[in-house]
Amino acid sequence: DGTDEFLISQGSPYRIQAAQWVAQAFDIEVDFIQLNFNQDAYEPIIGNEYDIVFCFSLLNWIHDKNRFLTYLSQFDQVIFEGHEAPQIEIERFKTHGFTQYRILGHADRGRTVIHFYK
Repeated sequence: DGTDEFLISQGSPYRIQAAQWVAQAFDIEVDFIQLNFNQDAYEPIIGNEYDIVFCFSLLNWIHDKNRFLTYLSQFDQVIFEGHEAPQIEIERFKTHGFTQYRILGHADRGRTVIHFYK
């Protein structure tokens, strides 16, 4: 019905608010930002100073997948949930420098969660 695409393209302030409530409930400090990966120059905004990146159900919505995967290749570890078959996702990450992976399990709708690392 297009609702997911609308929320992703237009943003939803409720997602940030919900994330803030979760962080507050666990008594942790987290900075949240909301970006449109199809329009914003996200690389300098997010940076590359992280030990591990969680990327769940995101690549499917990004138009320039190669750009985003090139960005992810800066990191040593990525926990990834994709929409494609595991072998397709594994090959994508291998072509971007990830030499090892471990399938962690399955998320909702049977999507595979994979830990990629170098």
